[in-house]
Amino acid sequence: MNELLLGTASAIFTPPIGTLMAGYGFRDHGAEGVLDDLELRLFLLKHGNDAVCIITGDHIGFGATATAQLRQVVQETIGVDPAKVLLCASHTHCGPQLLDIIPSAGGPLNQDVLADIREKIKIAAQQAQNTFRPVKMSWGESSLSGYAINRRRINADGSVGGPNPFGRRDDSVTALQFSDATDGMLRAVLFSYTCHPTTLGGYQLSGDYPGAARRAQEKQTGAVAGFLPGCFGDVRPNCTVMGNGRWRAGNPTDIEDFGAALANAVMDVGKSTFALTPQLDGVCDEVILPLQKEDDSRALPLQRIDLAEEFSIIAMGGEICVEYGHYIKGLSNTRRILPLGYSNDVIGYIPTVQILEEGGYEAETSCPWFGLPGPFKPEVETLLKEAVKKMAA
Repeated sequence: MNELLLGTASAIFTPPIGTLMAGYGFRDHGAEGVLDDLELRLFLLKHGNDAVCIITGDHIGFGATATAQLRQVVQETIGVDPAKVLLCASHTHCGPQLLDIIPSAGGPLNQDVLADIREKIKIAAQQAQNTFRPVKMSWGESSLSGYAINRRRINADGSVGGPNPFGRRDDSVTALQFSDATDGMLRAVLFSYTCHPTTLGGYQLSGDYPGAARRAQEKQTGAVAGFLPGCFGDVRPNCTVMGNGRWRAGNPTDIEDFGAALANAVMDVGKSTFALTPQLDGVCDEVILPLQKEDDSRALPLQRIDLAEEFSIIAMGGEICVEYGHYIKGLSNTRRILPLGYSNDVIGYIPTVQILEEGGYEAETSCPWFGLPGPFKPEVETLLKEAVKKMAA
């Protein structure tokens, strides 16, 4: 029987002071400093003739251009099929612009940063291939509450926005663990949580809470850690004043506290995990989502990555609202399907019918940031759910 092999590599890609930062439209100049380094993690899995590569990064998103170029680099360097290369951004709002759109919130695609990342991914892919070790793979789940909150509150004046402790969210923490087949030591962990990395504003480069969680885990265990972004389009950090009445500005202490709590929740997963039978595969597709104006539409990238008979990932290239994540998790009673947003592109917010009816940022006012002429049609919910259900089958 073929062993499952794992190789990992890490790289820092913190850009120079003065680099434009993506995520907030109010910024009018570049980065003033570095709170913490922006980093890449590359995880290369091989089982027999099959291989899967997962890359995580501290930035707003891998746009279509970056995704195509980085998949090509991985294929040319180590021969992995582009359909089996998954690119996941943490979606921190304190990093550079790597999307092809939203130029008014971070400037155009930063070609210098992309060139740097291309070279570092090439080196990382080679390093990962050269450090293959036999591993055992397992998965588990814990929970972290109190740190994330739904941000869609219906206010008395009819406006939408504000802390909503009663709104839907997903407090589950899912972790994939890779332990050395010889000595049992934890070698790597991929962990997922559902919360927008928007704790921080300002002009300090930072990986926000996902970066803090990764650093805390790596310090505690010595294992390489990577963050997989959940469907957190309408869920953000619970930085509120007393009573959840209004938001307050987050600060560096918040991200360290949040990161430490999330790292501990990931560690809790290790107390009860399920062994996985390796079965590596990957396939890419897209679903066409219609817009309400100008007879226009957008293609939402979809990808399914199989890691085991009992575990798959469905990754979507948009700001996916939390309802879709719950739907995807319920598609199978025999296999864990982990839903991810912010993967392989970010075409815009993907709302549900209810969100479109209510209006607000995720439904309407975010559209200009993504070059959309107006909101999506209500059919997007049915179209996306049908597409991911077919992909999960």
